Formats: sequence, C-alpha cells, structure tokens
Amino acid sequence: SSRNAYLSPEERAAAHLIPTALRNGAAVGGDDPAAVKQAVEATLSESPLIRIDYVEIVDESIQPVERIGPGSRLCLAAWVGKTRLIDNRALGAE
Repeated sequence: SSRNAYLSPEERAAAHLIPTALRNGAAVGGDDPAAVKQAVEATLSESPLIRIDYVEIVDESIQPVERIGPGSRLCLAAWVGKTRLIDNRALGAE
C-alpha cells in the first residue's frame, strides 16, 4: 500500500501483524464471527503501536453477519502510529 511510506521502520515491523492477524482469524474456522474477531484482536494486541479501529465480518453487501458462510469477508482497519491501514480476507466456503 502507498500508505506504508508513512510508517517508520518500527511501525512497518508492527504492521506485519495485520496479514498475520487475518491468517490467524481465518484459521479459526467454523461459523462464529466472535471467535474469529477474538483471534484477530489477540494478534493485533501483540504490538503497542497498533490501535484497532474495527474488526468486522461482512457479507457481499458489506453487512455484518451472525454466522460465517459463503461470501463472508474478514475486514479490519487499524492505526499504526498516525497511519490508518485497512485489509480484508475471504472466509467461509467460496
């Protein structure tokens, strides 16, 4: 992302937790959004440089879901220093 240019070396190292958090959330499996969110938040909390803006699981119409299923996406936004980074990953059977 072009926003990475705004990160200091320490912030850039912390930002590597974002894709790790998405992988960890996806690895939880099952259909419980709360369990996935908990895994993501636990990973991101490993760095004091990261402040979570949101972690959400949505459907194709970008509405929060009660159960993970086909078309669900794990979305997150987090502040790393003064830079807001966003990312997402597919969940559920495609």
